[in-house]
Order: sequence, then structure tokens, then C-alpha cells
Amino acid sequence: MGDEKKVRDTIGAVIFGAGSFALDRSVWAFHQIGIDFPPWLKTLVAYSVILSLLVSAVFFVHLAWLWIRGGRIWQAARALMTKMDALGLFSAFPARRVTFYDDGRLPVVEPIPARPQGIAFFVASMLFCGGIMWLVGWGAFAILDQYKYGPNPTVFLPARSEWRGREFVLLNLEQLTGYYRDFTEGQAKRLVEPYIGRWVAVSGAIDEYSVQDMGGVQFSYETVVLKSVPFEHQGAMLIFGYGWRKFLDGFNRNDVIAAYCKVQGVGEYSLFLDSCELAAPPNAAN
Repeated sequence: MGDEKKVRDTIGAVIFGAGSFALDRSVWAFHQIGIDFPPWLKTLVAYSVILSLLVSAVFFVHLAWLWIRGGRIWQAARALMTKMDALGLFSAFPARRVTFYDDGRLPVVEPIPARPQGIAFFVASMLFCGGIMWLVGWGAFAILDQYKYGPNPTVFLPARSEWRGREFVLLNLEQLTGYYRDFTEGQAKRLVEPYIGRWVAVSGAIDEYSVQDMGGVQFSYETVVLKSVPFEHQGAMLIFGYGWRKFLDGFNRNDVIAAYCKVQGVGEYSLFLDSCELAAPPNAAN
């Protein structure tokens, strides 16, 4: 019976572990061929991946328990617990010990007071378990955040009244970044060269915003990274002049902004834009 349980747990751990990986990679594969899912379905997939990983972990832990139980490791563990009990490490709270006798004597009830070493061991154990749970929760939320990212930044043509002597172009983010994945670096540079220095209008949700200070106001600039769907390689990094700080400080993560920028460069995963200005900065009249 023990061997049958080991086989069952091994199969369960492998199936659920592989299933969670396959489910996660399936979403990525659909993204690659241009098929997107509604947010509710992405959330359902994320929770399914987490549940599959947890079930796989349960099978794995039970399998490890079956291998340990009854062997030398189990005997050593029992001896260690007996020694810890003798040292008072399990006496975190007041308790009572009842001793029964087979010769007709009445049971004896002994009070066991809480011991400092028991309280200290209990606190340390709770901190350790809390840390493990925090790591598990952090991993779970990381999986959920992966599916919540996006949508990708969009490039659009602004109204003619906004051009002000500038000529805006439309470009395909996925195509431009794809040049660096599908061709050599030299070929990719030649393919994106016509877009360098051109003006584009881009819109997207803020993922990160930081201030770069290189020793003075005239050498400072603001960097905004727009969110994108994982694995689609359509990110955008926007560089604003220092004067835009009073406007950018008012935005939070996930706020959607629009900006007019010059194409500075293209990488394998992102578009790099500089000389950016907000398309409709808040309180512009002030």
C-alpha cells in the first residue's frame, strides 16, 4: 500500500506541476500569435496556475513524508523532538500533564508552566512560518501581476492642430522590436534607421517613473516606463525634460498618459523615446 501511495503522489506532483507550467506557457503562446484573452479569463488562468502549483506541492510533501516515515530520518526526528520537549521548547503556554497508572492509583495531574525558552521558540517558529507564507504569497501575487500587465502602449496620429511644424509617423512596436530578435544587430539598425529622430504620439499605462539627476537641473531628466503585456516585447521608455517633473509627479502607477516624443532608439524589448512632452499636461494653463 505504501508503494502505491508513493506512485500516486509522484504522478500527482508531476501532472499538476507540468499542468501549471503548460497552462502558463499556453497563454504566452496565444499572445505570440496575436490572440488575447479578456481580463476575467486571464485572472481565472492565473488562479488555476496557482492552484495547480499548490496541489503539486501537497503531493510532493506527502511523498516526502512517506519516504521519511519509518526510516532513520523519522527515528532521528522523534529523538530530536523528545530532546526539544525535555529542554522546554514546547512549553510556550501553561498546560497540564496527566499521568495514568495501571496499578489502580488515581491519575496525577501536573501543571506545566510556560517557560521563557518555549515562548522564544514559539515566536521564532511563527516568524519563520510567516516568512514562508509571505514568500508563497509573494510568488502567487507575482503570477497574478504577470497576467494583469498591459495593455501594450499604442502609437497614434494626433490631430493636425497638435503637429506644430512636426511630422508624426505611425509605427508598429512589435515589428520594430522584432527586427532585433529576427535579424542581426547590424541589419536591425538599418531597418529602424528611418524612424530614428521622427516624432511619434504614444499612449499607455505607467509602470514606473523615476528622476535621473546627474549633478544639476540642466542635466536632470524624468524617465517613464509604460506597461506592456509580458513576452510581447512592446514596451516603451519615455524621457522627459526636467521641466515636466511638476506634471509627472501627479501621476500614479497604472495611470494612462499620452505623450509626443522623438524616437531615440529601438531595442529587443522596448522603444526608447526622448524629448517627450505630455499630450495634455494637467494644469497646463498654470
